[in-house]
Amino acid sequence: MFKLISANLYRLRRSKTFYILGGLIFLIGIYSYINTNGFEPLACVDCPNQLGSVIFMHNYVGFLFLPIFLGFFFNAFYRHGTVKNQIITGHSRPNIYLTNLLTSILVNIIFSLFYLSGVLLIYLILGGTGIASTWQDVIWFFFLSFLVILFISSVYTFVTMTFASTLGSSLVNFITIVWQMRSIDLVSIDYRSTYGLYKYFYDFILNITPMGEVYKISSLEDSLHTLPIVSIILSIFLTTYGIILFRKKQIN
Repeated sequence: MFKLISANLYRLRRSKTFYILGGLIFLIGIYSYINTNGFEPLACVDCPNQLGSVIFMHNYVGFLFLPIFLGFFFNAFYRHGTVKNQIITGHSRPNIYLTNLLTSILVNIIFSLFYLSGVLLIYLILGGTGIASTWQDVIWFFFLSFLVILFISSVYTFVTMTFASTLGSSLVNFITIVWQMRSIDLVSIDYRSTYGLYKYFYDFILNITPMGEVYKISSLEDSLHTLPIVSIILSIFLTTYGIILFRKKQIN
């Protein structure tokens, strides 16, 4: 498995798509800070959710850009016969799947760092003085955002590694993005305005979808105690089921 990881890291360093998307994400980080805060520091008293609306937008970046990268990176494995050669040389399919999942998580984290670097750069240039939250909250929300990264990576790795064709997996990823952005936008409106049983229902919908988890993190919701459990369970389920499907997949 170590050889598979080394091979993926080598291809990652040579990937032009990776650096192009990274540069674009860096610029998005700069734009997000300016667009959301103008020339106000992150400690702006009148902006209680600046921490979420700016910093934790990095989860949106992973949600939107990771499938684009995976479409170029992993699907090339099938076109060039890389997966078939890995199997022939003795690597097990579960190890191949898990290696690609770890690569997805790493890329998602790096994309987040690109975004945060852009935010930090413009924050320092504009003379920011702090953030409107405690460090305990910052650490807690970054831990939650890592679990969201894990979930997002699990979803897109599952689609990319198990779907029958390159075009098919790219199409499914695109439909997933559009559908979730639209549906979560509608659900979030009802989530903020309802109470009781309906509130629990919408909370459940937000917890089991990547975009829903991203929304709750960036909104700094109080009801985040179930998010770690749900993220871990769904990530394990998708990975286990993905490995089962990948073991049955015909590799040409």
